[in-house]
Amino acid sequence: EFHYWDSTVPGADFRAEKPRSTRSWACGYHGPTLYAGFPHFHFCAVPQAARDFVAAARRYGEASR
Repeated sequence: EFHYWDSTVPGADFRAEKPRSTRSWACGYHGPTLYAGFPHFHFCAVPQAARDFVAAARRYGEASR
């Protein structure tokens, strides 16, 4: 997470949570071919998210040929 940023419209498609506290906040935008936001996440936490990301990238690449 970037520690020194702020936005009046940070997005509401994801929820960031601090692993060792109860702090959380709405953040990020997404769509069929978009992930936009500042939070960093590790695909190891949700392996299916990594598979979905790769599949979406593959579909996008095939459609743009």
